[in-house]
Amino acid sequence: MLYLEIDSPNPPDTLWVTYWEHLLIDQKSVTPGISFPVVGKYGNLFEGSIQKKVYLCELPQGITDGFLSIGKGRSTLIHQWFFSSGDRVRIHFNLVSGKTLFGGPDQNFYRAQYGLDQLFAEEQFNRDPVMVSESRKSLFQDSLAERLYREAQSRPDDLFVRMKVLVTDTERWEQFGNIAKVPVDQHPAWRLLHKAQDSLTAHQISLLGGRVAGALLSSGLTWASMGSAIPENDPTQYQMLQDWVGQFGLEQLDSNYPLLIHSESRLIRLTATLQNRQFLEVWKDFDSPLKDEILGTYLLENFNTLGAELAPLLDTSLSLVESPWIRDKLETLAAVYSVPVFSGELFDESGSPVDLNDFTAKTLLIHFWISGCRFCIDDYQRVMKALSDRFEADPDILLISVNVDSRESTWKNSLESGRYTSPQILNLKAYPGRGIAGYYRIHSYPQKMIVGPDSKVRLQAANHLDSDYLSALLVKISTEASPSFSLPQTSNQ
Repeated sequence: MLYLEIDSPNPPDTLWVTYWEHLLIDQKSVTPGISFPVVGKYGNLFEGSIQKKVYLCELPQGITDGFLSIGKGRSTLIHQWFFSSGDRVRIHFNLVSGKTLFGGPDQNFYRAQYGLDQLFAEEQFNRDPVMVSESRKSLFQDSLAERLYREAQSRPDDLFVRMKVLVTDTERWEQFGNIAKVPVDQHPAWRLLHKAQDSLTAHQISLLGGRVAGALLSSGLTWASMGSAIPENDPTQYQMLQDWVGQFGLEQLDSNYPLLIHSESRLIRLTATLQNRQFLEVWKDFDSPLKDEILGTYLLENFNTLGAELAPLLDTSLSLVESPWIRDKLETLAAVYSVPVFSGELFDESGSPVDLNDFTAKTLLIHFWISGCRFCIDDYQRVMKALSDRFEADPDILLISVNVDSRESTWKNSLESGRYTSPQILNLKAYPGRGIAGYYRIHSYPQKMIVGPDSKVRLQAANHLDSDYLSALLVKISTEASPSFSLPQTSNQ
């Protein structure tokens, strides 16, 4: 039982509780969780909660451990905290004074999680903001930006944070070096956990240890990845990276906190880049109790950037993953690409439904976009327009533009502008989170999909692919007698 109490002039009538038995990454499209409303009622004098809103939440039974978020809309009171199904805790949030109070048998475990939230938020509050750019000069083309930047640099550094502009790989790697020179076990988060350990179970300490390790590993890997050209060319710098990672003892951390899983996946990707190896090669040699979760995260997070690698990688991964719940997710992903293309809630300009399977025997290039997206405009100008000219008279290849705006009127206005597409391309409408957009998890734009003559999806890509590569790929797929994933090589993939 979770007792929540909110002291505020305007407390919400309802809080939304989301819980996960298994949570891979913080993306609803990958692990959406189960959400339900909890209606609040004003407390009373006899329970000491007068003029406060009280919410009683019963946690699910039969789940040993899970994750919990509570809030409404963008306002989050609790974000992905650990819970056990038998937990009993009281939490009081004063939204005016900012005080948070705890009670009940499991108060220490929840207070520790709140303390870690506060510690990492405070660390971010006092950290210099950083902007990564190809050129410092381009950032200060207007006098106001230059003036504000210079004013910020003149502030006393014992009180103010000041933006750093990082241009070179060396500068980005130095950011990692500043993190790596401080021993991992000296971070304040470990001290907080050490102080709380006498009031926590060994299992709770293990869970929170994974959370701390995930946060620290993520912070360092962000800069190590951006400056990867340095350790790639300097063995001593690569050794520094390895020594830093070795401090975490990843081979012993079995806490399945999503940020830890995600960070270990990033570490494998970085290692593969630095060693010029494939992700799966490095993963097989990686010593971690979370290998199934890491591989599942990599595939489910990057399915739309793997291009030709996705299908064979899914096949191989299904033979390696042992966790049933992760296998289920990978099998669901694989099934999407083994059946004819799904066309739910797809309409033409007159409002009539369109079924992409009606174009059997044609190769389709589908371009997903939204209004107001400058990358979509640029992609049409640089890629789609050239392909439209190239294949306008080709009876075997059809270019399709799919808008995913919430409103039809916005789409129609964008069509008339001529900035996003042209009448030579078949212009269709979908809606966010529904139909074809929901089925294929189209959440970033622009995005491409290629459907072969057999009506099966051959490629889904959110990363940039140039017109020459796409042109060669369309011709190859349109002339294949059967599906093949041996595609042209490209530096953009």
